[in-house]
Amino acid sequence: MKNLLLLFTIFSLTACTSSDDDSSADTTTPPTAAETIIGNWTTQFTESEGTTTGRITFIESGEMSICIQVTPTGSDETISSVEGKTWTLDGDQFTTTDTLEDETDTDTLTVNNQDSISIFRTDGETLNLTRVDAYETSLIGDWEGTDTENCISTVQVSFTNSNTYSSIVTNMDCENEVTNVGGTFTRNSGTLSGTLSFVDEISNETNNAYYAVQGNAMLLFFEGSDDGFVLFK
Repeated sequence: MKNLLLLFTIFSLTACTSSDDDSSADTTTPPTAAETIIGNWTTQFTESEGTTTGRITFIESGEMSICIQVTPTGSDETISSVEGKTWTLDGDQFTTTDTLEDETDTDTLTVNNQDSISIFRTDGETLNLTRVDAYETSLIGDWEGTDTENCISTVQVSFTNSNTYSSIVTNMDCENEVTNVGGTFTRNSGTLSGTLSFVDEISNETNNAYYAVQGNAMLLFFEGSDDGFVLFK
């Protein structure tokens, strides 16, 4: 009987130890706020001036890109803009720096849950964002944009993985000309925004441009230009 009780005690202790080990093995550390915000987010709101739709992508390297599309009330036209920024998150202090203008802002960011975050801006506005399914944000591909401010001008440009580019520019500056340019390009900084250097394969001249890409939208701003050009895939 004593031997039987001893065996039962040993078995019980072994079972408890095994249960404790299993419990600790299942324990996982919850993601930090900085890890949670990585991915793609969207927001939409309507005011008296019109409807605004925003898309934001955060990546692990501390980069982010934003696409804002505004449809004014009573208009069928949509006005689009694209911005590139870097970001850091220290507690709930969310600091961003514009990669074109080098302007820095610090707002407050709250993670509501895995699929919802809120950014409380210093100007009093609150931006509520909802996570969306993954989509590609890449410079590589075919892009086209149209400017109708003074006349209809179009820009078509293609970037390849082998660092070559080709472009067709039609009626730029309302001069009714078509320009074909091609060559190689170098990306001098980040993945979502930064500087591009274009080398013309015929003249061997180099032109620099700022770019910011967000999903199917890109801002291209050539050095010396007054305005950037928004293009779409």
